[in-house]
Amino acid sequence: MVFRTDKSYSRWQEAVDTWTLARQHAIDLVVYSSNWVADPSLRRALFRWNIAYWQSLTLHIRGAGEGLEEVLGNVMTPSEMDALQSVEGHPQFCLQVLLELVEQANELQPNDVRQAKMVSHINVMGSLLVCAQKLVKYPLPLSYTRHTSRFMMLFLFLMPLALWNSLLWMSIPTTIGVAFLLLGIEEIGVQIEEPFAVLPVYEMANEMCDSLAKVDANHDNVKSLVREVFAPVMHVK
Repeated sequence: MVFRTDKSYSRWQEAVDTWTLARQHAIDLVVYSSNWVADPSLRRALFRWNIAYWQSLTLHIRGAGEGLEEVLGNVMTPSEMDALQSVEGHPQFCLQVLLELVEQANELQPNDVRQAKMVSHINVMGSLLVCAQKLVKYPLPLSYTRHTSRFMMLFLFLMPLALWNSLLWMSIPTTIGVAFLLLGIEEIGVQIEEPFAVLPVYEMANEMCDSLAKVDANHDNVKSLVREVFAPVMHVK
């Protein structure tokens, strides 16, 4: 039981850590594209497909075959929406579009460190897709879960007999208390084994998209602040 609970928690921790890391890299991608990509239409496209990645990833994790138009209809252009819906593997397609958009930026040459930086952010975002697919497709063996449950029930069934000489009738409430604790731990292990089925991924994705929108909206304010306050000292153009 200890092994199973520890393994389940490690899967939970992997999901949370990977989501948090990818979240930060997605925000950094918006920040860098705002500062390094001069074409406004290209910047907006990078932002839209960043949003599309997170929303499509959420649907992909939960196995929802539909719902893209509902969550992205107000974000994507009609042609982008049609292109996204016409392919399989929506999150991977979004990552490919993001990479192509970075390639199309005239300011970012093939050997430019800025392009490499943005590509690295997209790659880290892709690691979340890989992590989610691994955790969803490869759970702990079902036979191990069944064997653990059978062993636990047998142990608890025989426990009053082992305690009877020492506790007499108190062995029954003692067994009930131990059963409550042990079976509770086992149930927690079973639940967190599938972290993306337990985590509030829809709310997390919406919060992620709100954060990206705030970062994108702050771009003009940051530019204005630098020009007005720091330009005399830093000679910002």
